[in-house]
Amino acid sequence: MTSLSGAAMEVALDGLLADVDPRGPGCVLRVTVDDEPVAMAARGLADIGRARPVGDDVPMYVASVAKQFTGAVVAELVNDGVLHPDQRVGRWLPELSPALGDLALHHLVHHTSGVRDVYALAALAGLPERHLGNPDRVRALIGRQRCLQFPPGSRHSYSNSNYILLAAVVEAAVGMPLSQVAHHRFFGPLGMRSTAFADGSGYPGYLPAPDGWLRRPTPFMVPGPSGLTATARDLARWHGELIARPGLLAGLAVNRPLVTGDHHRYGYGLAWEELGGRRAYAHSGFLPGWAAEALVVPSAGLSVVCLACTSAVPAVTLARRAAAIAMDDPAGSVAEPQDAPGPVTYLSDDRRSVVRVRHSGDKALVSTGGGALAVSLTSPPTPALPGGARVHVNGDSLTIQNQWMPPERFTLVAEEASEHLPVGDFTNDELELTVQVDHDAIAIRDTNVPLQPVARNIWRGQYQVLGLPLDLVVHHHSGEDDSWIELNLLRAHGLRFRAAS
Repeated sequence: MTSLSGAAMEVALDGLLADVDPRGPGCVLRVTVDDEPVAMAARGLADIGRARPVGDDVPMYVASVAKQFTGAVVAELVNDGVLHPDQRVGRWLPELSPALGDLALHHLVHHTSGVRDVYALAALAGLPERHLGNPDRVRALIGRQRCLQFPPGSRHSYSNSNYILLAAVVEAAVGMPLSQVAHHRFFGPLGMRSTAFADGSGYPGYLPAPDGWLRRPTPFMVPGPSGLTATARDLARWHGELIARPGLLAGLAVNRPLVTGDHHRYGYGLAWEELGGRRAYAHSGFLPGWAAEALVVPSAGLSVVCLACTSAVPAVTLARRAAAIAMDDPAGSVAEPQDAPGPVTYLSDDRRSVVRVRHSGDKALVSTGGGALAVSLTSPPTPALPGGARVHVNGDSLTIQNQWMPPERFTLVAEEASEHLPVGDFTNDELELTVQVDHDAIAIRDTNVPLQPVARNIWRGQYQVLGLPLDLVVHHHSGEDDSWIELNLLRAHGLRFRAAS
């Protein structure tokens, strides 16, 4: 472990937070070794209006960090014999469509189900964000899916819908909401007094605005994939439990290879990777206004937690840099520099995702469906995608390697692009949605999305999901007797819209 003293470690952590505005939304970094706090650095404010400083005792919204607690509840119910990974979801949730009901629980746990992400579906269906805390509305939207994005078990595709369904399964199996089960099994016994699902008690989040910062109240989201408020101190307690109970951690680290034989590294709400030659387990959380990373290295007795009340702070990167310092590994988890072409466009093998690469000074800006990754051409790149994804360019092919997923491959677009989409109305019954297409744009409810041609019968634009501009990839298909378009958003692919009669 680290050769630094606690004081020296705090100086190092303070240096990592040097870019955080002390008068703006804040960030806290906490490092714990062998269940003893080694160092904590905090900079900025938890509540700008009240000048409340941030700290490791300040409850913040941690978004998808919640998944490990949902996974832990499911893993313990499996250990108790209440649930089994091979049970059909429809056994517990008979109201689901046949496609969803026939899934096994392990498909949901490991994100290999093919179920589309509920937040993308909600944006298309016009469900306001304030309704994302209503379990009935959210589950009904998920349950209307009649087909999946891919055959179950054939791919890993992260989807918040999976953990909403798992929360519903837990409630059906034990007769108690997930929030209560998590409290009884974990939060209460571990003294995690400031950690709770869906109580709205956390401090606000902030988004950059022209005149400063836009305040966002803590969202009320259906528990399971998110909806959790916690402090850095509480999450360090949880890490201490994972280190002290190897059997608990082993239960969360169970997964299954894909039916293709490919492997992923996502278990029961936790992913794993190698840091400094040691196995690390982590999960990030992100929502416009908040960013979080909770990382534990059991063999080193190390816990690193980074929480920020603004999504402008790179929590994933900061936590890994802090872990590298703690393990005397200055190289961290950086990658080798590489050349990259640009500006060019790549299509995924299934032609449903687009990646654009362009040069910007000494960097290549790689834009994906859900964000951008600046790949340095002169020094090791900084991770910017969830989990520290890496981009590798090799001639006409490009590969994105996330910490827990099999590599996703893209091919350089060399074909001539189609100029215009067909004009007309197209309808999707599952979403109860009709869109209007007009040559080079598509109108979705009250939003007009300009489209740019990418390849033959493929166009792309951007559509807002929870305040994030995500790639919308549109395909046009035509047959002798039928014509339809397919909409593809990040984590919600293959939505077919048929020409309205």
